[in-house]
Amino acid sequence: MSESADRYTAVELVRRWLALNLERFGIEYRDLEQFENSTMALAARCDVSGFLVDICVWDHAYCLDIMVYAQTSGALAYSAVGPCDDAMGVQERLASFAAWLSEI
Repeated sequence: MSESADRYTAVELVRRWLALNLERFGIEYRDLEQFENSTMALAARCDVSGFLVDICVWDHAYCLDIMVYAQTSGALAYSAVGPCDDAMGVQERLASFAAWLSEI
């Protein structure tokens, strides 16, 4: 995502990242929910290369949780959770996740 991240909400950044990277990493959606209550939130559950990926993002505090579990054992394989401070932090967390995905 080469455009300035500042003009996107956390949910928009994650939606765009998923759309751009579905094919690249062979991501398959199991579930995708968007909640419009007091804060915008998105929850995605995906399969990728033998792993179950749970992604939850909230516009409030640019919070992004990424949890990845091995499908065979249920063991936690990757975790990055909590507030990201700003749009750049969301992009950095997604870039770190992409780097991890590139190695599996």
